Amino acid sequence: RAEQLPAALQVLETLRLLPLDAESRKDVMSITRKAEEFKAYDDTITKNFSDIVLMANDLSKIPYAIALSKQARKVVIQNLVFSATVIAVLLISALGFHLPLPFGVVGHEGSTVLVCLNGLRLLAFNWKPEMIG
Repeated sequence: RAEQLPAALQVLETLRLLPLDAESRKDVMSITRKAEEFKAYDDTITKNFSDIVLMANDLSKIPYAIALSKQARKVVIQNLVFSATVIAVLLISALGFHLPLPFGVVGHEGSTVLVCLNGLRLLAFNWKPEMIG
């Protein structure tokens, strides 16, 4: 374990989660103190720590992340509405018009493929600064 300590301290310093100076490297207690200081931060910060760490090195990505999350919300709502509509139509067709099972399966699976393709549109998301608002 003692031989792993320098490597662990190096990883912590590289990630800049706990800034370590030369004295801190020697003193494991300072890491404990810094962790205790972190506990004193606001709950909002500690609960969203992973998001903060991801953007800590490049704050210019925050507007992009906000725009992408808004677009993702729109796509999720579209997918939910589409899926519910398809299920309702298939259910009514099956009960009211005696839709054969293979047609119901093809309709359901086809809608699943369309929902997946709609979600893949997020990969081609093109951000423009005016999208924030």
